[in-house]
Amino acid sequence: MHMNLLNLLTPVPQLDIRRLFNREQEGEQQGGRRAAMSKDLRGMSFDEAQRTLAPQTAPVVEPMPAEPTVEAPEQQGPSDVAPMDQHKFDHERNWGFCGIATMAMAMQHHGIDASTGSRAELNQLARGMYIRGKGTAGAGMARNMRRAGIDGAQFTTNGATSGIVEQLQAGGVVPMGITNIDGVVEQLPQASRNYPGLKVGDRQVRDYAAGHWVLVVGFEGKPDAPTAFLVNDPDTGARLRLTPEQLEKSAEANKSGSGIWMVGYGQQKQESDARP
Repeated sequence: MHMNLLNLLTPVPQLDIRRLFNREQEGEQQGGRRAAMSKDLRGMSFDEAQRTLAPQTAPVVEPMPAEPTVEAPEQQGPSDVAPMDQHKFDHERNWGFCGIATMAMAMQHHGIDASTGSRAELNQLARGMYIRGKGTAGAGMARNMRRAGIDGAQFTTNGATSGIVEQLQAGGVVPMGITNIDGVVEQLPQASRNYPGLKVGDRQVRDYAAGHWVLVVGFEGKPDAPTAFLVNDPDTGARLRLTPEQLEKSAEANKSGSGIWMVGYGQQKQESDARP
């Protein structure tokens, strides 16, 4: 046989004998593993086989960047529902309709029609909750709110400021029974019927021996340490700002901040007590 002189003159790339040997060994090992695996797979279910065939080494997972720390909001935006003036209702008992006004504002906050423009509409709202000579029954108010579509509304005589904050944070408002009020006028959409000289910035102080209903619509500060509460007061037709201490005093809360008469969403039902 004649050898090709050109082939002899062409340089041959250097071979890595060790790499070739290792590849050969790896091939033999893999072939042995495949044979053993095919025998082991007999009788396995599909899922079991998939787990057996899965890579034995865990895939490399890049660490996820740390989530940025988000602090609780320092202020809960108040409801945009305007304060109502109960003394402007076209009804001979408007002086005792603070509960009706409070419920109507709560319903309007949730987008529920609660017209108060006529005597007939006021009587419809008052049905089942206003008791002549006694005032508005908290349990009756909660029942009417549920019927109107505010699920879980229940009256309690053991509410707390922490529960008020939670309800506000959840997007609700809080009907609350009080025996006195001490706050600064924050908003006055129209001149007050009962207090014609009242203006924004004035301090409003009054006792309600027979009780009174207001609507808590917002708070300021951090949820675990509010600095103020915003309250729609039907007696003045104004929005008042109260400190937490003033709010608890107005509701005659105990030292722990509980014992407040209020309508909460989903709270345990209490006895039916009445306040005008």
